[in-house]
Amino acid sequence: MIDCKSLKSLRLFILLLSILSLLGQLGQSVYFIYFLRETERYRQYVLLVFTIVNGIGVVVMVNSFVFISCPAKRFWIVWITLGGSVAAYHCLMLGFDICQVLVMINECYNGCIQSSTWAYVLYIVVSGVRLSLLFISWRLYRMQKKSIT
Repeated sequence: MIDCKSLKSLRLFILLLSILSLLGQLGQSVYFIYFLRETERYRQYVLLVFTIVNGIGVVVMVNSFVFISCPAKRFWIVWITLGGSVAAYHCLMLGFDICQVLVMINECYNGCIQSSTWAYVLYIVVSGVRLSLLFISWRLYRMQKKSIT
């Protein structure tokens, strides 16, 4: 049988990682828009994409809260759908983070004025938070599934 205390602490840890992930994503967005201040050709597209992505991020954050608090025994299909949407979003955002870092490397290779070492650290930390959130959510899913069967 699964210990309820470990499930509760796992849920709280996922909640903390979700909040850190969203805050880190907002920080990445602000920095990337600041980074592209010299290249006006991409700025309006990046602003539009970040508005959409961060809006979806807020919706996924709410989904994550519901996923954490939803009793899996009663709402199995809803629980799986919410967990799947959260996992899919964070997987897509990992790819998005990699694309942003590649754009930053390309722009700096072509003559970057400022050093962006701390930005790379921010991207690595946020990507690490996303990966650990995915693995811990998977662990919660497995523990909940064992408690149902």
